[in-house]
Amino acid sequence: MQVRVYYEDTDAGGVVYYANYLRFLERGRTEYLEKRGVLVADCVNRGFFFVIASVNIKYRTPARYGDVLAVKSEAAKIKVSSIIFSQTVLKGDCVVCEAEVVMVCVNAGFRPVAIPDDIREKLAENPSEEKNGKEHQDI
Repeated sequence: MQVRVYYEDTDAGGVVYYANYLRFLERGRTEYLEKRGVLVADCVNRGFFFVIASVNIKYRTPARYGDVLAVKSEAAKIKVSSIIFSQTVLKGDCVVCEAEVVMVCVNAGFRPVAIPDDIREKLAENPSEEKNGKEHQDI
């Protein structure tokens, strides 16, 4: 997924404010899930949703106003009630930041619950050319 850096994303030094990478990473995970048919609204209607339990970010180099960044996301490990995402933000071939994000499946009372089998199956799929009309790329 591509993200253009706007003025509102930057700090007084003209670089992307560190907390704004969380928004970029969130968009990347959402796109990853939606390409696999996992829609937030459908999950909520079924009585569960995902929350972030932890984020570990390593910042490598700054991004600036006008840059176009690529956000790559991968479900690195799927556990009983959580998904560990490995995410990278790139500016061309240069790594801007890397993150490990733990997302937990919870019920309406915010108690962890098992990820439903059909969701697990969808997360194990790689979207094909027929589904998205172009060669698959991690988001």
